[in-house]
Amino acid sequence: MVKAGTWGEYACQLHRFFSLKDVKIHKSAPYRISADDCLACEAALKGHICISKEKVMAHPEWMCDAGEISFDLVIDKQIAFNVEYGE
Repeated sequence: MVKAGTWGEYACQLHRFFSLKDVKIHKSAPYRISADDCLACEAALKGHICISKEKVMAHPEWMCDAGEISFDLVIDKQIAFNVEYGE
C-alpha cells in the first residue's frame, strides 16, 4: 500500500494498493521499493494516487478518501535507513 494525504481544511488520506507480486524490493542496501510509478528509496519518495468516489464507496475497508495526489520528494538525511540488521 502507498499512503499519502494532506492536513488542514481539505484534509484527506489516499491509499493505493498493489499485489505483492507487482512490488519490486531491492534485496540488500541501499533501501529501494517500487511498484508501478511509486518509489521509496534512500533519496526519494515518488508516486501518484488517484481514487474515485465510486471505488471508495465500493471498498469501505480501504479506509480512504476519494481524490488524487502526485508527489516527487527529495530526501536529504544524515543517517541512512539501512541499519544492517541481519546482515
